Amino acid sequence: MKKQFYTLAALLVMGITANAQVGIGTVTPDASSMLDIKSTTAGFLMPRMTTANRTAIASPAAGLQVFDTTTNTIWFFDGTAWVNSGGTATNIYTSNGTLSGNRSVNMADKNLQFNSTTGTFVINTAAGTQAFTQTGAGVFGIDAPNVSNGRFVVLENGNVGIGKTLPAYNLSIVNNGTATSIGGGAVTNNALNISNPTGGRSVVASMSAFTTGGVAKEIYLGINPNLNSDAGTFTLTRNAGGVDMTMDLSNGNVGIGVGAPGNKLHVTSASASTSGIRMTNLTNTVTTKTANAATLGVDANGDIVIASNAASTAAKNFIYMPSIAIDVSANVTGATKNLYSLYSAQFTTPKAASTGAPAAIPVLPAATDFYYYVTYADPAVFTGAMTIDASGVLTYNVTASAVTDATFINIVLVPKN
Repeated sequence: MKKQFYTLAALLVMGITANAQVGIGTVTPDASSMLDIKSTTAGFLMPRMTTANRTAIASPAAGLQVFDTTTNTIWFFDGTAWVNSGGTATNIYTSNGTLSGNRSVNMADKNLQFNSTTGTFVINTAAGTQAFTQTGAGVFGIDAPNVSNGRFVVLENGNVGIGKTLPAYNLSIVNNGTATSIGGGAVTNNALNISNPTGGRSVVASMSAFTTGGVAKEIYLGINPNLNSDAGTFTLTRNAGGVDMTMDLSNGNVGIGVGAPGNKLHVTSASASTSGIRMTNLTNTVTTKTANAATLGVDANGDIVIASNAASTAAKNFIYMPSIAIDVSANVTGATKNLYSLYSAQFTTPKAASTGAPAAIPVLPAATDFYYYVTYADPAVFTGAMTIDASGVLTYNVTASAVTDATFINIVLVPKN
């Protein structure tokens, strides 16, 4: 009688419909379910077993579910393998976790994608541009539709590219701006700008290299806005306080070895009485001269100027031929004298010199460095044609019977430059 009572009590809390739907805690099970359990005080307790028990189930049906007490999660069989379907879920926004497949997260008009196949993550903007991209090959890009042509790219080897496809150097910058020139107007879209926005502060960049012995070789370049009465100076130097090369930013004057250049090019040499300027192809051995060239000099400031007395200097720039012996004791036709050789021999081996004077008088190095002139010759003695070739060889004739105490000849040498 007692057993029958419990069976009847169970039937009172169960509802069975004509379609064989079963309801527990309800007499109207949901039409979409075969079993509908309702309760506000208790839950559904499925079979509980260890992982070993679960995996030992023979030929599990697809959809079979158990609670695994080893992992404390609900597992179901998907027809091929057991799948962990629950437990304590990992919230990737608050905890670390592993994604088992592709994921896409939307936020307003932005989209974050994880691709487990290619090993990349992408952040897309509203316009569809890939704002951030990380590929499995170790390439990180910003605003890179195809990663490789992004505005900012970092390769796995550390090379950084700005506007550069695949940078081959530590830093590669490609200027994709519209600027077509510099020096012809305003500079726009420049490739690199380094600034210090704090007033009165310099901006400095440096480069360093080291010898095989580990000694640092450094160079600094930068702008000091305070120098030259706040005119500002750009400096390139070997040490932070040096002035190897400077530019006054108010007037463009360039200095070498001087911090405040006073002219378009201002050079301070290391030694007195030297300019500090060397011109490799313009030395005192140059034989090609420029006709009608002006004479240069230096003023009291050391500025190179055209000498104000250049014309009078040129007029004075000649040499009287030193005294030479010409035999006029007999008539002769076509006699010759090498004027340059005679001049050079006397100047380089003078018979006497004043105290402290150099042993030799400087001479021009080549016979063709002079123009040669005969300004007067006794016409009674030096008869016929008289010529001088470009090397200073004088050709003349002598009539000996006409020689007197007043017979003489004047020869002038004029340097070509």
